[in-house]
Amino acid sequence: MSIKFRNYTKQAGITEDYHRVRFFLVGLGYSEFTYARWDWMATHGYLDKPSVDKIGI
Repeated sequence: MSIKFRNYTKQAGITEDYHRVRFFLVGLGYSEFTYARWDWMATHGYLDKPSVDKIGI
């Protein structure tokens, strides 16, 4: 499997990128609930929406 780096979408909120990252994190099965942290970060009201495209995935 090859690895590809790119920036997250410029659109904040529940997007296709959001679902892809969440699916990946849920699949890891960590007991620390990493996916829940992702959910909180991506959906809370204080999210710096103009900067979401600076997230690397």
